[in-house]
Amino acid sequence: MYREYSSFDFRHRTNNQPNHSSRTPYTPYDYPLGRHDYRNRNRGGTPGHRRNRPRYTRGNRRPYWGSNWWWFNNPSTDIGWRPRWPIGGGSGGGTSGGTEPPKPEVVVPEKVDAVLKAQMIDLHKESNRKAHHTDEYEDSSLIVRRGQLFEFTAILNSDFDKATDKVIVQLTKGETPQQNKGTLVRLRMSDKLTGNDWCARLSKINGNEITIQVQPAADAVVGKYKLFVETFDKEGNYFRYKNKEELVILFNPWCKADQCLVPDEAERNEYILNEDGRIWVGAAYRNNGRIWHFGQFEEQCLNAALYLLERSDLKDTSHGNPILVARKLTAMANDNDGDGGVLAGNWSGDYSGGTSPSKWTGSPAIFDEFMRTKRTVKFGQCWVFSGILTTLCRTLGIPARSVTNFDSAHDTDLSMTIDNHWASAGRPLKHLDDSVWNFHVWNEAYMSRPDLPDGMGGWQAIDSTPQEQSEGVFRCGPAPVNAIKEGLVYLGQDTKFIFGEVNGDRVKWVQEWNGELRAIGGDQHAIGHQISTKAVGSNTRNDVTDHYKYPEGSQEEREAVKRASKHSSRKAELSDLYKLEERQDLVFTPSETSKRNGDAIIKTIIKNKSDQARTVDIVYDATATYYTGIAGETLKEHNVTVTIPPKQERFAEWTILGKDYLNEVDEDANIGVYMCAHVQETDQFFTHIFKFTIEKPDLQIAVPMTDAVAGEEIEVTISMPRSELEIDMTNGELRVEGAGQKQVVINIPEAIRPGDVLTRTVKMTPRFHGNRTIYATFNSRQLTNITGDAKITVLKA
Repeated sequence: MYREYSSFDFRHRTNNQPNHSSRTPYTPYDYPLGRHDYRNRNRGGTPGHRRNRPRYTRGNRRPYWGSNWWWFNNPSTDIGWRPRWPIGGGSGGGTSGGTEPPKPEVVVPEKVDAVLKAQMIDLHKESNRKAHHTDEYEDSSLIVRRGQLFEFTAILNSDFDKATDKVIVQLTKGETPQQNKGTLVRLRMSDKLTGNDWCARLSKINGNEITIQVQPAADAVVGKYKLFVETFDKEGNYFRYKNKEELVILFNPWCKADQCLVPDEAERNEYILNEDGRIWVGAAYRNNGRIWHFGQFEEQCLNAALYLLERSDLKDTSHGNPILVARKLTAMANDNDGDGGVLAGNWSGDYSGGTSPSKWTGSPAIFDEFMRTKRTVKFGQCWVFSGILTTLCRTLGIPARSVTNFDSAHDTDLSMTIDNHWASAGRPLKHLDDSVWNFHVWNEAYMSRPDLPDGMGGWQAIDSTPQEQSEGVFRCGPAPVNAIKEGLVYLGQDTKFIFGEVNGDRVKWVQEWNGELRAIGGDQHAIGHQISTKAVGSNTRNDVTDHYKYPEGSQEEREAVKRASKHSSRKAELSDLYKLEERQDLVFTPSETSKRNGDAIIKTIIKNKSDQARTVDIVYDATATYYTGIAGETLKEHNVTVTIPPKQERFAEWTILGKDYLNEVDEDANIGVYMCAHVQETDQFFTHIFKFTIEKPDLQIAVPMTDAVAGEEIEVTISMPRSELEIDMTNGELRVEGAGQKQVVINIPEAIRPGDVLTRTVKMTPRFHGNRTIYATFNSRQLTNITGDAKITVLKA
């Protein structure tokens, strides 16, 4: 039990060893030294010198003998049997130039084998995991949810006598577990499991087998735990058994005392257990659900979530608080703070050195690369950040979903207004405009908010896309959705920013000939449309706009805006903004329609309510736009003058041919048409921005007619039907994944011309059994995000 200590021992001193008091500076001689340590000679140390004596700590008066004896103060270390009383005292120094320090006195049972001890633990993984809704996790560990009992059986070396023998269960988390931080839990056996705190009971004794039920507290710290079983026999002998496998404790939406409780079973199935989803993209009134595989049960996803928590600066005691965990995950999902986050954002269009965001179809591939390399993955945009954040939350047990806001304002100055500018000649001044994203995707996490007033629990908006810093870090939320709706922007985290995204008001400006800007009016209904998420139990769109705002123009909605505007950076201007009223001689009703071949028809109906004729000059400017609202180069222009007789209406129409612009659009295939109408007689201006997305074909996936078997190869055929778009698609790439099969990439060098049919056959090996989904996505230089999916049943091997 004793060895000599060399200089190696104190140079590699662990953090678990006691620290010196502030009055005693650290020197290497505080520890017993070996005979080969030159420091005894060079520093003049003698056997009785104070620096060579065993160190006593203020909190524990027993001698400290070096790194191999620190376990007397560390309850998470397994040493088998332990001494029945502390180490004996003594003095002495290193062996070089002095006498050897006395060996500690240790009492050893005559027969260690006679001590009552656990020899093996059966964790009942199958039954426990099924009861805790964790049986789908690929990780083979015992994974349980807090606030709900699990049981295991300890097999002892002799029969257990309840009258004389005792057992204690201990669980520890991390390298330095402490009881006051909730990372060290010691459980004596109770008669029954009660309340919402940690407790344990002996549920069955069968000779040398004892079955123990353990209930983690409903607010237990989430993460990996080591499990120990301590046994005490009637002779007073003691043995600690450390189980070889760790167990994982997660949040529990099924537990009434858990902060993440979701009352509805169908919603729990959707927001915790569903691995497949849709993320809505496109434009407000022409959108589609982009396929996304969350894959929260795959091993790399769970490992990544636990790894990020341990790497973060979040204190261990906070790992059981879903509010703080969700906020931290929004920061760790991106790398804009240089903190080694999962994903790097890129909106430049140049994705060299990484993967284009449009090529990702699920989270597992991203987390697989992240955990394999321990480096930030390149690249992502908002729907990718949202996809991985949904995965991180669900894998830890926090109910979560991806939510899309169309016509989403990027309110950089927290003014809650969005400015658009035109020249007096009718040309848009795009470089002066605030950014309004065609769509922006964030997340919602479900939890109670005991830190806020009543009514603020439920869905909380969180966002990991690195748009703006919050308290110096790129993170956002959790902001109560109820607070956003009511304009209570001072509640929660970043509520003001998200309010501006969904309920900001557009202000229109015209630049006069002398450079001055003149406000020509505002649009209270321009921001925050068709807020969408996947419906429970189906792949259809669920509109949740009414969760974020009252009906546009209603008294409740205006009152919410008024409450929020009190906290605006421009509240003085906002109070007078809507005193500006546009003259109502003419009423403009704009509309747009697009065809499958890419042609778009822009139409504006103009009604003259006055008693005099009116002459209107209209300027159209068609521009390729990024989904972030940033305008590119002008593709086409069109000018028209319309005369409207008194009390009558006329319309102006412009058709944009797909073949004239399809080769010029960016990867999002978004078009913005800026319209400015000027009434010659009254100097009235009317402006509008049309946004539309090109309609894309769908991929078709043919799976085997018979059920697949896990671990056995199958063939899947992917085809893209004839496209009506009058363009060639070049530099094509097809990606296929699902059912545990890692992503398969197929390059398509030949051009796909109008009328061509693309067909490819892919060999796949499903790893997971059950009802699974195969995903495919096609990307080319001209068009991206052409997707398809198919269901497949996979049997156990």
